Amino acid sequence: MLSIQDIVRHALSTGWLPSEAEQHLRMLLQTTRYDRQDFTAFMKLQQAVMHGHVKQETRERQRQQQQNQENPPSTKTAFPNRHINAIASVALNQSLQVSC
Repeated sequence: MLSIQDIVRHALSTGWLPSEAEQHLRMLLQTTRYDRQDFTAFMKLQQAVMHGHVKQETRERQRQQQQNQENPPSTKTAFPNRHINAIASVALNQSLQVSC
């Protein structure tokens, strides 16, 4: 089982806090007795996150979902409808001329 210090050390060295590690860290903080070194390590992690040195996977996912909601993928086609209609009518006229 990873300790608070192990999780913090890994996050600080990689710049990334995976969601599983974040959940495990929460569980450790809520259910175990931790010492001053653990608390200091946790505070270092918090500061690193606040200063942007460590990114949290959960926050990055939330940010991505928010961006997708604000800027949904475009539903416009490469050709505006008037071009499609023009192409369709030319094709129809050509097929009528061939069949006559």
